[in-house]
Amino acid sequence: MYRDANDLIVQKDMDGGDTAQRTGFYYGALYIQAFLGIGSNLIKEYEFSRAVDLLVTTKGLIRNPIKWNNPKDTSRDQATPMIIACGLYGYIERVKQIMPKFIIKYQNKDIASPQNINEVRRALNKRPFLFGDLWALFGSIVRCHQASKNLDDVGDDLNLLISLVFSNIVYPNFLSKIALKHYLKNRPTNFGVTKMGESDPVMGALVWYFREESGGNPEIAEAWRPIVMYFRQKLAC
Repeated sequence: MYRDANDLIVQKDMDGGDTAQRTGFYYGALYIQAFLGIGSNLIKEYEFSRAVDLLVTTKGLIRNPIKWNNPKDTSRDQATPMIIACGLYGYIERVKQIMPKFIIKYQNKDIASPQNINEVRRALNKRPFLFGDLWALFGSIVRCHQASKNLDDVGDDLNLLISLVFSNIVYPNFLSKIALKHYLKNRPTNFGVTKMGESDPVMGALVWYFREESGGNPEIAEAWRPIVMYFRQKLAC
């Protein structure tokens, strides 16, 4: 795993512009593994807690304290997995520091969707709105359609995956189940399948995105493998 001087996750070239996203996505996966009783069951809460202390400031979430340290640069894509991971670990006050202002806008003015609002509600241990999970189902359908047009289109899979899995372990319902099942069943093939030999299109998207050749961290993709396999079996897809 590539890490900077603060032991935070970065790219091979030490670019920390996506550190917040990587942190939530990776440590969130470790918690989910332990929660489901699969994979390594190694949470590494101390590492995540230390990362949170560095990334969540009095002014909100930052991407990385070394260079990307302006809270106004923090987008929805960076905040989503951190909100979910902090919710999983029970860091409620941290969720409140990261969540969109008035549950409408993120720090860079990105607009929160109904699905994002449900992510916040679940992270705060509050019941979600059914409309938000219906929106997630729509997002699952749209992601599969968009991805069918370009084998290299894998970036949007990350936050969709963690959001859909989160909704299936915290206040799950029939809509959250359908949304995740649709994504797992209908995610089209991609370069991770055609160039890296993955048989599973969802894992193909992850291994292609985090591939070593692009300076990524393959360990992050691998943290999600047992989770993807677990829900494939559970949802029979």
